[in-house]
Amino acid sequence: MEQIIINHADGSKTPLFSRKNISAVSKATQKIALLSEDVVSITITTATPLDLMIGDTTLIYGKKYKLNQLPQITKNGERNYTYELTLEGAQYDLIDVQYHLPEDCYGDTFYSDLGGHLEVLMWNISRVYPGLWKLGNYPKDTEYTNFTATEKNCLAALQEHCTNYGVEFEITSDGKTNTLNIKAKAGITHTFTLKYGRGRGLYQLSRTNVNNAGITNRLFIYGGTENLGKNYGHTKLCLPGTTRLTSYLEDAESIAAYGIKENEKNYTNIKPGRIGTVTALGTDKITFIDNTMFDLNAKEADGKTTKYLIEGTNAKIKFESGQLAGYEFDLHSYEHGTHKFVINKFQDENGTVFPSETSGAFQISVGDKYSILDIQLPQEYITEAENDLKEAGTKDFETMTQPQVSYKLALTEGFFISLWGKEVETEILHVGDFIPIEDEQIGVNKAVRITRIERDLLKRHSYDITLSDTVTKSTTVRVLNEIEDLNEVITINKLADPARRAAVGWLRRNF
Repeated sequence: MEQIIINHADGSKTPLFSRKNISAVSKATQKIALLSEDVVSITITTATPLDLMIGDTTLIYGKKYKLNQLPQITKNGERNYTYELTLEGAQYDLIDVQYHLPEDCYGDTFYSDLGGHLEVLMWNISRVYPGLWKLGNYPKDTEYTNFTATEKNCLAALQEHCTNYGVEFEITSDGKTNTLNIKAKAGITHTFTLKYGRGRGLYQLSRTNVNNAGITNRLFIYGGTENLGKNYGHTKLCLPGTTRLTSYLEDAESIAAYGIKENEKNYTNIKPGRIGTVTALGTDKITFIDNTMFDLNAKEADGKTTKYLIEGTNAKIKFESGQLAGYEFDLHSYEHGTHKFVINKFQDENGTVFPSETSGAFQISVGDKYSILDIQLPQEYITEAENDLKEAGTKDFETMTQPQVSYKLALTEGFFISLWGKEVETEILHVGDFIPIEDEQIGVNKAVRITRIERDLLKRHSYDITLSDTVTKSTTVRVLNEIEDLNEVITINKLADPARRAAVGWLRRNF
């Protein structure tokens, strides 16, 4: 970069290459790691003191970085100063925002889908940075999960949500507003292939780690234990057409190269289930109608044995959305002629009765989603779950059959010119992107991910890149003068107990 400009809160600017101040930048580095650090470090030599304050910003290839800590200043002699600056990306603002549940929520545990959790996150960010952040794209129709809002900042909360849902976050900016996007995988897969030992002066690819112990070429795959019914034959959901001992995927080519290496993965959230919708309300607070429901009372051919209800077991209704999301109720009765459900009320330890006769915050509503637990579902739902299990397992298994690797990649300007010409855009490679790698010596032929980029900002194209199969997520992204030990103990008991949940009615009232 020919110039780096510091922007001040009053609108004034300080160019760091300056004849007036007799100042120059001796070192400027941008470091970005996937789901972790995003900082710019600048070393300035100057003959006059510089007026640099917390809150000052700079743009690096269109991306804003902010000075959140005072610079370190060294006086080397008369009219000879050195400034060390660390400027941080937008995600660091989230460290300074504590994650709370809204005032009218109940308790410290919030039960919602990913969209609901993100709405609460954005509500918190807007408390401190009104109008400066907005929510972009994110996966819809995700499962409902519990989240405990205790002693967390918004960056920690965001990373925990990403871990819980197996997604990643990406922050973009137009210079004024930051947009938070949630994706299954950030980044793209580039079309060029790098070959180990064949850089021809355009790049240098150095192997830094090979982990053969991480190879799995026979993966046993199981799902959840709920709603399998009495005739399934196994305690866990298995792959289609298999038994407990044959519920696996294997790769013959990898087995031939490395021998059999077994492992096991359980997808406890994949299980047979039917998500129904309340299409109408009954005459009281414990009755609702779902006109798409199958005949829960159907009998077997003998006319006595029930197909779906399990003798000696109370079926349960669990609300997946709405004011009662997360609550489970014993099913009192179901009448198929009218598709009418009647549930049993229950009273918590504080004497509160649910559903409430008077408070709309704890009542059934039209459009609420629900599931039925502790029944034997029709075979079509079991088959669908088995297919979902195979799809999830196949996706994960593909990355396990070759050694887990890490590489260091150094690129020359000639590399960029050879692919994109002399007028190449300055931002082409990003953390999260995949680059196809061929490494014949260890049998690697796959796309490996950019997990870290370190860029010399004083040179046109000077990248040191880390490519790795593994991503380390960290919220310890700011170095402070004092390091605090944060000990978090999360205990969630009686998850169906309303006294331990936050009401999700807030989302319905506010979004």
